Amino acid sequence: MEANGGQPVKLYAPLIYDYGASISHVDDGVTSVMNSSIFANVERRTLSATDLGILQDIGWELKPAPLPEPASTGLLLSITTGLLAARWRRKKSAED
Repeated sequence: MEANGGQPVKLYAPLIYDYGASISHVDDGVTSVMNSSIFANVERRTLSATDLGILQDIGWELKPAPLPEPASTGLLLSITTGLLAARWRRKKSAED
């Protein structure tokens, strides 16, 4: 509630009960990853202050996200570079 100005976050609760949606999502006027729907091709991967507040209100202990280890980052970069090089070679050989 703190992230919402001390007020409870409105839940999606239409007059006629909607199985699987009623009280399972926040109201459409709230910007949240917990909305009942989003526009096509929209991806929400960042939790808003409201989302984090809801999770805390229901008992989740939130901790900062760990930073990736340098070794993991290097490995990921190496794999990505290798895959791109292989793709480039295949495309190049197909053109010949």
